[in-house]
Amino acid sequence: MLVVLRRVLFPVLFGMLFVGCGGGGGGGSAANENNNPVTLVSGSDVAVTSKVITPTGGIIDVGERGTPIDNVQVQFPAGALPKDTNISLGYNT
Repeated sequence: MLVVLRRVLFPVLFGMLFVGCGGGGGGGSAANENNNPVTLVSGSDVAVTSKVITPTGGIIDVGERGTPIDNVQVQFPAGALPKDTNISLGYNT
């Protein structure tokens, strides 16, 4: 399930980074200060926590663990998952 979250959640968070860090007037872009494309180099996946989320919804809270994703909280609304699903949260080095 970490792979699914990585494919779904990471692009969303990565996109939010560029939207939230846009430089002034023109909005965000996926290029650095020299206008070169940004390249993501994948490292190793590190699972921090996991929890079974039911079709009625639920919350995964990382808390304070000394990781780059400390205090991240992901909320799943009712109906987000069709059946009980083990969801893992982690990061990529």
